[in-house]
Amino acid sequence: MRASSTSVLPPNRRLENVEPQALAEPARVEEPKRGAPARAATTEPVPSARSARQRGGIGWFARAQLVTGVLVVVAASVLAAWGLRRYLYRSPRFAVRSVVVEGNARLGAHAVAQAGGVLPGTNVFTIDEGQVEARLRKNPWVAGAKVTKHLPDVVRVRVTEREARLVLALDGELWLVDHTGEIFKAVGDGDPTDFPVVTGIGQAELGRDREGVHERLRRVLDLLLDLEAEQVAARLPIQELRVDVEGRVTAIVGTEGVALELGLPPYRQKTQKARRIFGELAERHVRADVLFLDNVAHPERVVVRLRGGREEKQP
Repeated sequence: MRASSTSVLPPNRRLENVEPQALAEPARVEEPKRGAPARAATTEPVPSARSARQRGGIGWFARAQLVTGVLVVVAASVLAAWGLRRYLYRSPRFAVRSVVVEGNARLGAHAVAQAGGVLPGTNVFTIDEGQVEARLRKNPWVAGAKVTKHLPDVVRVRVTEREARLVLALDGELWLVDHTGEIFKAVGDGDPTDFPVVTGIGQAELGRDREGVHERLRRVLDLLLDLEAEQVAARLPIQELRVDVEGRVTAIVGTEGVALELGLPPYRQKTQKARRIFGELAERHVRADVLFLDNVAHPERVVVRLRGGREEKQP
């Protein structure tokens, strides 16, 4: 009896089509290197040229749709903004019905509104606050202005007017000086003039040293405040304030023109002495011509020149 064949393949399978090495040699598995992470096998297919062309065509169409949508939105926004602007600028709802003026004492409310160009019926959105404020500041009496709009139809104007305190005699012309020492306008018809007159300053000096002139005027204003605080101005109204080049001041007070030689600042103690001396002279029924309050070496001493030329020294 012959030994049976050791082949396990069925008789109808041919071995010549099977490579011997593929049957005999097992599959090799590569182990990852020590310390390196294992990589998962990928099954992603390699894209074909046709699928790439298809994706490119879809991306271009999507971008075209996006651009078209943006243009439509922009056009709609522009039309809406144009319509809104047309409504805001032409609707009678936003026509100015009330102009409220505050802070004015010398200037009338209607004059302020007219000078600023804010008149009833004007569209509130056509009013430029900065331009209105600039127009108002052109008036010499207006030191500052603030304009605010309150929708739908109210405009509020707050002005800060200048306060005249002195009249400056400048080479034959009279100018008004405010409480800060600023020369702000020439005296015209209807302007107040019942202020002390400052003399001793010329036009040439003002052009050469304007800031220096303003400083001297501020000193005069300080002296005026001291004279008012000590009731000297109430008893003897201040007529004139002479200022020399060095800044020394002589005040002419009263209807009889009594001269107070005050010299350089500070003036508070000097005006206090003047008040006491005028009180003593009134009790003695004596009239003074000049009070010398400018003794630098001995500021505690005062020399009084009486009417008729006689002088007295006051402690």
